[in-house]
Amino acid sequence: MLDAVLVAQERFLKPGGLVLPSIAEVFVAPFTDTAMVSERERFWSDIAGIDMSSLLPNVLEEHAYEPRIESVAFDQLLSEPVRLWRHDFRGPRKAAEAPIAAVTSWRCPEGATLHGYVGWFDVHFDLSPGTSSLDALRGSALVDRLADDFRKRFGGALPESGPASSDSVTEPKRKVPRTCKQPCAPVLLSTAPGAPRTHWHQTLFFLQKPVPGGTNLQSRFEVKVNDGKRGWCSLSVQHMDDEPADKVGAGTTQSWLLRSYAAEG
Repeated sequence: MLDAVLVAQERFLKPGGLVLPSIAEVFVAPFTDTAMVSERERFWSDIAGIDMSSLLPNVLEEHAYEPRIESVAFDQLLSEPVRLWRHDFRGPRKAAEAPIAAVTSWRCPEGATLHGYVGWFDVHFDLSPGTSSLDALRGSALVDRLADDFRKRFGGALPESGPASSDSVTEPKRKVPRTCKQPCAPVLLSTAPGAPRTHWHQTLFFLQKPVPGGTNLQSRFEVKVNDGKRGWCSLSVQHMDDEPADKVGAGTTQSWLLRSYAAEG
């Protein structure tokens, strides 16, 4: 949908007009899902009295081929979220077409297992017609809250590629629309884990080779738009060699294709 919005903005938006939502952001975070693994272990260990658990590794690997539109709980996240992409629709279009990539280093907590990465989006609704409030809106309040919770749980500072706090930024003055007697405050719609559930849920990217706890990881994310077909995009995750080559999860790359069914219609 992004291409259509950008084209419509260029062709039909009058000077001083508004695009709502005014800012969009995409985040990813590592997660664990022991309940999913346990449920499949239980199912395949007794199918009509037959133990078929030998097929479980193949089942889990096939489960990881495509992204899943599901929900995860906040306490399933293993590290701070990383912002992959951000665009202010009040700015130039070319900013939306910049490469989408990020790198972060983190440690999978002891006793946990990295089963994959979860992605979600936040959108901001701001009636300011200019771009002066970009810094003030940088990073959502929810993601800032997630970051604070992770600092308490794991310690350490927020990675540069992650969301930035806006505590020290002065809120800009806003024009008052004719229908508002008071300045309209920005509104955030978040689909993050821990936010009120939406019909978008989150997008889960399961790893074919889960990573055990205690592993130091450098994760590189890259998104390619119109990958193979217009309207489709792909996400690839590469685990850099922060661990010895024989360590599970080190030096591996996995990609998922997000198919646009709207483009086919």
